[in-house]
Amino acid sequence: MGFAYAQGMIEVFKQLHFKIGSYYILAPENAGSGSITLTDFKGDVWQYGSNDNPVSNGGDLMWLLDGVAPQCKAGGLLDNSKWTIMLEPNSLIPPK
Repeated sequence: MGFAYAQGMIEVFKQLHFKIGSYYILAPENAGSGSITLTDFKGDVWQYGSNDNPVSNGGDLMWLLDGVAPQCKAGGLLDNSKWTIMLEPNSLIPPK
């Protein structure tokens, strides 16, 4: 619900010509239902959540998945703009 609500707020901000900085999408529910236009933001856009791809494609093991909200990637995000729970050591800051 939070992702859909944020998407609606962003649409209103755009209509009012507000400048939007960074956008951090935290464990969105049904993120594939929305789409993001990266040029709408002055800063970074990142999504954080479990990796629901099949394990054979680098996804998280079943017992490491969020289990509450499906963690598909939000539309419009670059492939390297999604953090997953299984972070490598010293990778808490997104790469530039």
